[in-house]
Amino acid sequence: MLERRFIFLDIDGVLNSDDWYKYLFDTKPKSEIKAMQFNEYNIDPRATKLLNQLAGCEVIISSSWGYSADTCSGLINAGLELPIINGTNKLEIGHNWLTRGNSIFKWFDQYLKCSPKDYLFKDGWYEHNNIKLSYVIFDDDVDMLVDQLNHFIHINSWHGLTQSDINRAKSILNL
Repeated sequence: MLERRFIFLDIDGVLNSDDWYKYLFDTKPKSEIKAMQFNEYNIDPRATKLLNQLAGCEVIISSSWGYSADTCSGLINAGLELPIINGTNKLEIGHNWLTRGNSIFKWFDQYLKCSPKDYLFKDGWYEHNNIKLSYVIFDDDVDMLVDQLNHFIHINSWHGLTQSDINRAKSILNL
């Protein structure tokens, strides 16, 4: 049976944080910071190193940064070794943005042609048609759907991604 594990990854507040910027400004000369590229400045390589502990998972960008070549190269340059396979789309009705949870739900519908609700939940996995899947959402915002809350890890934007968050993700992802 095919097993797939997904990480829905926000960037601001997760891979960068107040702690990251304090570290950056405390340890680097201003001239070096000024010379940094946008992604290099805004992605904490210590956080990507933590993410790499989730080997076997596939990353879906669910950030206002969007899924783009610049975002992917920034993550790779910051040390991310996990495959980045896609991104969620922003959903808009009129002038009001829908929740991040809605865009994650739409991603399942669009790319896997299903919802986790379509799968039988068994032993910590969603199972359907010889596919087992599990997923986790890392975000510093809380706009997830009720059905996603058991997969959601709320990141404290002051500190960004921590080892404790990774340990919790391992449990959710059956690692």
